[in-house]
Amino acid sequence: MSVGIKTNKIDIACNIFKKVNESGHSKFAKLDDWLEKESVIYNNEIQNLQPKYLKYKKGQLIKVDFGVNIGSELSHTHFAIVLNGDDTASTDNVTVLPLTSKDGYRRIKIRLYYKR
Repeated sequence: MSVGIKTNKIDIACNIFKKVNESGHSKFAKLDDWLEKESVIYNNEIQNLQPKYLKYKKGQLIKVDFGVNIGSELSHTHFAIVLNGDDTASTDNVTVLPLTSKDGYRRIKIRLYYKR
């Protein structure tokens, strides 16, 4: 595949992303931010820049950006519980249990209590 064809596919994808981002659909409101973050991550990867990650403890409650995903997959920022028991600052993956406060099918209602 020639470089011109690859560039054309990227241009086509870019135009589609612009159209989706400007659609007014709330799910895609932050698509541009997510794409920019992803492109920086890819650029760092080809430059062999090794990122440093935070170390999390099992059971810790963290805020996770799940990005913009297809269909009904979880998107955007949500709280999650860390499930890994052996996390390190050099590990680029962490297993989490996402949390939501929205009612829905196959969801358990979370009640937040604040200490006064």
